[in-house]
Amino acid sequence: MTQQEQLMDWFIRYSSILKKRSTHRQKERFLQAFQTDVNAIRDDFNVDEFKLHPKDPYTYHNVYVGDMHRATQIICTYYDTPTVVWRDYAYFDIKQHEQSTTWLIMFTALSYIIAGGLFTWLVTIPMLAGGHLISVPSILMVVGYLAYFLMLGQMTRGWPSRHTLIQNSSSLVALLGILGAQRKPTVAFAFVDAGCTNDAGLKRVLRRKKGKCRFFMVENIGGDTPLYAITKDTVHQYRDIEGFENTTTAMKMDDRITYLISAKKYGDRFVLPLAQLRQKKINALNMEVLSHFIESL
Repeated sequence: MTQQEQLMDWFIRYSSILKKRSTHRQKERFLQAFQTDVNAIRDDFNVDEFKLHPKDPYTYHNVYVGDMHRATQIICTYYDTPTVVWRDYAYFDIKQHEQSTTWLIMFTALSYIIAGGLFTWLVTIPMLAGGHLISVPSILMVVGYLAYFLMLGQMTRGWPSRHTLIQNSSSLVALLGILGAQRKPTVAFAFVDAGCTNDAGLKRVLRRKKGKCRFFMVENIGGDTPLYAITKDTVHQYRDIEGFENTTTAMKMDDRITYLISAKKYGDRFVLPLAQLRQKKINALNMEVLSHFIESL
């Protein structure tokens, strides 16, 4: 299989077959396939399983490739995918992300509850009042209510988006394609969990990696918008990255990280419009620019 054919195979797998990576079960399926793909390229990888605190019911998983102890440069991206949103994606604005998700969940759940209430009032109650307690329609109705409450439970957690090619399958596949070419012991890769929620995976890497190290966080790299290399500080050894517009931000962020993103800039804000989030084709030029940079490290 040629490299181009391999990239196409990965894109089909992670933007179609395994395109939803939001729930625990979806992530488990992804991790099984992803570890197989990484193992076909390199054998120096491991899975870091962790919790935010001892009583946390949720277990997170990061996948590391390369020697994380010796690395002085770590390339990161998140592998999970977002829930459905109806507005543009604003980088570094966690408050906006939380508000967008919360309002959408409230709206869809309330609409669903109202629809269920109307069905109960107009259909279920009259049927029960007619004495049809044991019948095929009543049994089907019970099954329907079970399905209804299962769906309602999913809605309260957010509905996994099916538009994940750009966020963040494009970055995931881009780094997969670079693993074989960039094998320097000073360069490692981290595929982290919870990038669409609380950044638990990235925070884990930052806490564990002490000493001098530069992190590059790749996000939505396949978007059909310009590339930016964003840092908090103004002077460091990677200030100018070829192919990226190098800039800084006043947003709260770790000063060891350079964010490599595809976005539109509005003043001090970096945004990926909803139309780009839902696009069905990747920007191949952006992928090549990222590949050349990482291979040159």
